[in-house]
Amino acid sequence: MKQVLETPEAYHHRGAGGVVVSSLTPDALVALLHRTNGEWTLPKGHIEGDESSQEAALREIAEEIGLQKLEIVGDLGTIRYTFQDPDTSKPHHKEVIFYLVLSPPGCLPLTPEDTPKFDDARWMSLHDAEHLCTYDTTRKILHRARKALQNPLPRREF
Repeated sequence: MKQVLETPEAYHHRGAGGVVVSSLTPDALVALLHRTNGEWTLPKGHIEGDESSQEAALREIAEEIGLQKLEIVGDLGTIRYTFQDPDTSKPHHKEVIFYLVLSPPGCLPLTPEDTPKFDDARWMSLHDAEHLCTYDTTRKILHRARKALQNPLPRREF
């Protein structure tokens, strides 16, 4: 069950996702999803039940782009944004925790989730990804990932 809290004023969502990279080097490729509405984005989704944010991030990545046996190597922070669903009168406030995630070697091609919301998944340079992503919040997370790969993070146990 998704972690969505409804209050009289709004819906509050908690999610997790990842910047999946091909290596821990500045020239790493990053996995991006293309939505059928034209947006380029990172794999992310709701935290379900009693999942940790790390478990949710890995599950969402597996569901949305087909990658497994991933390693979370760092925390990239949290983004917050508000959106309006045309089917509800209240705003939706969303908080998404992002992790830097290392993919095992040779995981090409990516497989986008078979749903009407995605039509492509690709590896691309962090530079290209930052320019293609639709939202400032996503670009900020990608920028943090690029900075982390230029100044490698110490590996952390989660």
